[in-house]
Amino acid sequence: MKQSESWNYLLIDSHHQEEFANVLPACLAEGGNTCAIGVYDDEGHVLGAIAYRCEGFHYYIEWIFVDPAVRRKGIGTTLIRKVFSIIGGTGERYPVICQVPFTEQEPDLYYFLLTQQCADLFFSHDRYCLKPEEIREVEDLHRKGNLTLEQKSFFDLSDMEQKKILQQMDQEQIFSVAYMERWNEGYIPSLCRVIYVNNTLMNLIFVKTLPDGNLKLELLYSKYLRGLEELLLSAVKEMESTYPDKELVFDAVSEESRRLARRLFPHARVTHIYEGEW
Repeated sequence: MKQSESWNYLLIDSHHQEEFANVLPACLAEGGNTCAIGVYDDEGHVLGAIAYRCEGFHYYIEWIFVDPAVRRKGIGTTLIRKVFSIIGGTGERYPVICQVPFTEQEPDLYYFLLTQQCADLFFSHDRYCLKPEEIREVEDLHRKGNLTLEQKSFFDLSDMEQKKILQQMDQEQIFSVAYMERWNEGYIPSLCRVIYVNNTLMNLIFVKTLPDGNLKLELLYSKYLRGLEELLLSAVKEMESTYPDKELVFDAVSEESRRLARRLFPHARVTHIYEGEW
């Protein structure tokens, strides 16, 4: 393998998406406030890529990948430095945040982040990952209740109803809608559902697409656990039909959400997520 001076870096735009399709998900290659940088050698072989976005007063590194054949040669570190260089050129001094998973089976990204000498590296939360059929196996989800629960698609509600729900959750510090005009980027309408009882919001789930193609259970809101279980079963049915090979991911960031995850997702694989900040 040639030395680093033969590596070439470029900003990935619509003209280069196809070249980097194998290392950078198309949904990150170009769009919105996400930027991406790719690296290739003099022979045109793609070696890796990084994607980052600015949201609020932070930058987030969303994706970083280096071909296993050329790892531990400084490519990943150089990609991160390229991001810092571009951000520095904007004149902004916002923190840069990167989340990485850690499991005994796949510890590479975690150890890579350690080598980057982050100003702060800490355990952030647990991530639950499971297939739809693993959710179906949970016995509690199949309990029968006496109450008829009416499900609605969140996106079928009027704009006024949607705004009212979002503002309610924002006030309860459950879901931030500081960027109301683009809060719903990436969400899957058929998997964003609500339950009303006597015109009162009882349950809600939001599901969105992740860069790797899997689905993320972005939000669980529940005043009635049985209703939440009904929404989950409906989502599983839709996933099995439309996304049969995808996993569902849920981030448990508080003790309450961990208790809920342990109850709803006892068959899940749990990954520890660490967060580094520069």
